[in-house]
Amino acid sequence: MIEHKNRGHIISPVTLRVRRYRKQHPRIDFFPSPDVWDIIQHHLATRSDPCLAGVLDGLIRMGHKAVSGNGGKL
Repeated sequence: MIEHKNRGHIISPVTLRVRRYRKQHPRIDFFPSPDVWDIIQHHLATRSDPCLAGVLDGLIRMGHKAVSGNGGKL
């Protein structure tokens, strides 16, 4: 086991793995309003894979495509 020190404390390999993951996959805390939560729940119930992250990704992509008019390109 490799010991990594942070301010005198040993950091576990699990903590290091989580830090690497979070560096590539930032966390966004999101609290939807009640009407938006109803939309999210509808999509969770009607998708074959009820994954909250997947539903939010899909809704954001569809919204971007709708408002940008360029087929989703940035």
